[in-house]
Amino acid sequence: MIKRTKRKKKQKPLLKKRVKAILVNFALMYLVFGVAVTPVTVCYFSDLETSKNNEFTAGSLDFSLRDEDGNEVDKDLIEEDLNPGDFTGNKIIIKDNGTTPFKYSISMDKTGGSDNVCSALNVKLERDGVEVYDNKLSDLDDLTLNLSGSQDEVNFKIYLDGNGSSLQDKSCEFDLDFIAKQKIPSGGFSDREKITSNEIKTDWWIKPDVEVLSPNGGEELLAGSSYDITWEAISTDSSDTAFMKIDIYFSMDGGDNFTLLEDDTENDGVFGWVLNEDYVSDTLKIKIEAEDKHGLTGSDKSDDLFSIVLPEPPIE
Repeated sequence: MIKRTKRKKKQKPLLKKRVKAILVNFALMYLVFGVAVTPVTVCYFSDLETSKNNEFTAGSLDFSLRDEDGNEVDKDLIEEDLNPGDFTGNKIIIKDNGTTPFKYSISMDKTGGSDNVCSALNVKLERDGVEVYDNKLSDLDDLTLNLSGSQDEVNFKIYLDGNGSSLQDKSCEFDLDFIAKQKIPSGGFSDREKITSNEIKTDWWIKPDVEVLSPNGGEELLAGSSYDITWEAISTDSSDTAFMKIDIYFSMDGGDNFTLLEDDTENDGVFGWVLNEDYVSDTLKIKIEAEDKHGLTGSDKSDDLFSIVLPEPPIE
């Protein structure tokens, strides 16, 4: 029996198989990710220009407040008494110390005193002799002015817009605030000066209120008797009413001429008048005059004529 043997197939080397597998994998990766792994080159460009002979100039905004003698003013420009019909104030020169033209405004800032008085203050504002404003001092900042040339002369003429009793014997304390501004397209800049400690005081101007109560007209009084002259006199200064000086006058010609009957009597509203025969007349009037401690006088006289007659002779 003949023994046959199987011929074994030759095997490819292992290294060759592995190299082939690696090449196949690389081929697949290129097909799938080829764009992502492709190298990128970045380039930059630049340019340079030069501007020559440039020049920059800086301007300045600066101003000061001066009196007519050229002295700088920062307080007490206005410090006076003021009554209805009076004007008070002062001049101020707004001087440009810089190189930039500007507009300016002026405002009144109340710092103390009576609200009634402060709100009743009006001002006539003249610039270089020309009136540019006549209204409330508190609303002055509504006005904006261009500086005319290198300086402006501004004249303040302040007065009371009212004469009521609520304005008497009070004060208003305030600052004057000057603001200069220069606007440019991208913004602006400003300068500011202030005059502080300005004060206006008011006095008394309303006269005492006087009324003759009797004799006030139509009475027939008997000579030889006594008669009470009565009146009412009130001062707007309530603390002074009781201490006012009272003078009493009489007229025998219907009020054309008066003669002193009693001077410096108390303001108690009554005076006992002894009617002697010298007063006999049918054209009589009485006048009461009151003077307060502020030197103000008020008066009133009988509305109509009254008479003093002789008594009837006794019947025999």
